[in-house]
Amino acid sequence: MSAIQGELDATTMRIEGLRTRQDELRLQMGITDLKINLIERKQEALEARVELVARDLYMGGSDATLDVLLSSDDLGELASRIEYMTAVDENNDRLFLEHERTGERLVETRNELEDQVSELSEVEGSLISESNRLQEQFTEARDEYKALQRKLAAQAQERAARLEQARTDGLLTLPTRGAKGLVCPIAGPNSFIDSWGFPRSGGRTHEGTDMMAAFGTPVVAIADGNITYAGVGESAGNWLILSANDGNAYWYMHNKENLTSGGPVKAGELIATVGDTGNAIGGPPHVHFEYHPGGGGPVNPYSLLAGLC
Repeated sequence: MSAIQGELDATTMRIEGLRTRQDELRLQMGITDLKINLIERKQEALEARVELVARDLYMGGSDATLDVLLSSDDLGELASRIEYMTAVDENNDRLFLEHERTGERLVETRNELEDQVSELSEVEGSLISESNRLQEQFTEARDEYKALQRKLAAQAQERAARLEQARTDGLLTLPTRGAKGLVCPIAGPNSFIDSWGFPRSGGRTHEGTDMMAAFGTPVVAIADGNITYAGVGESAGNWLILSANDGNAYWYMHNKENLTSGGPVKAGELIATVGDTGNAIGGPPHVHFEYHPGGGGPVNPYSLLAGLC
């Protein structure tokens, strides 16, 4: 269910990203459209001015220039008139250049709007696709959830049957809660000593208590809490982590089988059976039990177990 939730969240994240981009593009398109309107108005004004200048130049022609030169009374006046005409020509050149550049900006801005419209179409198409995908995932998640509920119900029935069989075979002892609501983690005859610090292979030392019991003896939750890990390790074999409501973590290793895949449990609830998996294969069936106060490093659990079992 965690994996399914992760897939749903990933799709939702993509959808939210597409929705954000959709809003950004719509805003950008509005701004671009406004820019186009402003440029078009400026272009219209420039075109009107260019038409007037072009008409004056056509009407004036070279005779106008000659009249200006010939009608000058002295060299000073002639120089002033030539300077004026040069300035007029420069203004006209700037006008023509501005008209040309404005036209280019108008084309560029219209192309920019077309690109934004095209991207918006792609984003909206992707948004529809991802939305449909999310609905399909919700349907799959619902079906998977129902299947898991049926599986959990079947597991509960199997665990109840195993408990009854263990009780019939004399392997089960009813757990008695200690002062802190804890129970012995093995619900059956068991034996253990204080083996903390004993040497182990690879230069290790023992960091738990090996609780010996008959193969298949019920293993139960020592406290109320949640099974936060249920898996297989090369050395640990089948093992579980119980993150208890008291804030501590309790580890169960070398189980014959794990009878829960996770979730809330009550003290005394069946969670596994005694076995010899991992690096305990071929040895005496037992549960390697570890006590992690506050979820930290391991502490010798012998005194705790001795008071419970």
